[in-house]
Amino acid sequence: MALSGNLSLGNSPTAEYLHPVFTDQSPTSRSTLSSILALRSLWILLSSIDRGTVIAGLLVTLITYLLVVRHLRFRSIRALEEKYGATMDQFKDIDYKDAQSILANLFLLEAPWLFLTSKDFAFLRAFGITEIADLSVKAKKMVDDTGLRYSDTVVFATEWILNPLDSDRAVLSLNRVNFIHSRYKGIKNDQMVYTLCLLICEVFDWIDKYEWRTSVPLERYASYVFWKENGDSRKHHPSHVRRDFEAAEMHPSYNSNRIAQAVVRLYESTLPRFLRPLFTNILISFMDERLRQATMLELNATSLVIGTLTTKILPIALSLRAGFVRHCMLPRKSHPTVFKPAGADGRVHVTYWQMQPHYAPVTLWGKWGPDALYRRVFGLPLPGNDWVSEGYKLEEVGYGGRGAEKVLEVVERAKNGGCPYSTYGRVDNESELGGIFARYGASCPMMPKDGN
Repeated sequence: MALSGNLSLGNSPTAEYLHPVFTDQSPTSRSTLSSILALRSLWILLSSIDRGTVIAGLLVTLITYLLVVRHLRFRSIRALEEKYGATMDQFKDIDYKDAQSILANLFLLEAPWLFLTSKDFAFLRAFGITEIADLSVKAKKMVDDTGLRYSDTVVFATEWILNPLDSDRAVLSLNRVNFIHSRYKGIKNDQMVYTLCLLICEVFDWIDKYEWRTSVPLERYASYVFWKENGDSRKHHPSHVRRDFEAAEMHPSYNSNRIAQAVVRLYESTLPRFLRPLFTNILISFMDERLRQATMLELNATSLVIGTLTTKILPIALSLRAGFVRHCMLPRKSHPTVFKPAGADGRVHVTYWQMQPHYAPVTLWGKWGPDALYRRVFGLPLPGNDWVSEGYKLEEVGYGGRGAEKVLEVVERAKNGGCPYSTYGRVDNESELGGIFARYGASCPMMPKDGN
């Protein structure tokens, strides 16, 4: 046997027993042989390294990674505090645009999971108010099609958060909500204020209890500025408004129970059937006593045992999650994609949904991707014609799409320098609203003609 340039086995009797890769003289086979020899050499080299050296190297790598995570984890909030300040004296003059930027960082990058969870509890909590529940039952939509009502609420809230408050889409969203509320004359302004307080306060309650870091004063003040800008000029803090309003208005109610049952069924519809009883127990166990009494949701004997266990185990699990995220996970660089850009027809599709696939497009991936297969196995809903798969136009969301032209009229006049907002007659003394409406002075029909 000779080695000269190419590997040659000559007429060696062993040649017929060797794998073809050793006898084939093609370039591909020679490359494969070289790779095998290189891997063998690497294995020999690694085998010769002392085990202690390997362990030390891994420890150094791990410690370096953890230090990098620690540095990057707090970089965004440190940057915001350097820009706006860390004390009230420093950040007291931030405007609504600053506030929205600060909250977007917290809700979409730092704590998106708990933001979504708290939003669901805020949605349920609002119907613990007796008069809100009574009005919603009369309107029927909340009981007859809870899923669509929930999806519409998510669309409006997300459009507010993702788009600047004075952008076309945020203006459309706010006007559409105002128009829908104007159809129900029983809605009181303090109920609207309470609902806004829930959207802000509930998320901070959850973040401060269960997230990898607690909120800072800058973020809490930004929430107040953002809330006030959305249409209320009172000076009371949102948490005080919520506390006082619930003490006066949240009482046990048959209609609150009807809606709570419908909301629980909606939440259960996202899970396999065998998990639904456990989820319901967890949901009820996480309610505070006032909300549980108002909705009249109770744990039976079996549920009480499960609920007790879950309320003890889940906080531990959430604490472990918070520690893992804080110390072991690099921060997000981009927020979750929620919407697809509007198509030629002006309709928008959602790309992520929590409950039911309203406004989601019908795609091959959506029908047969991993998530779709999971849904098929457990009988969960998939995007389709039953879920408004053609997408939505903001001016048509809710109220059966009626009144879209009235919303567009208000938005259109803004192009001529007018105020792009209206309550559509819902508020008698509109000058009390302040916030975004006040910036337009006498040009805004929501303000007195003298601009005061």
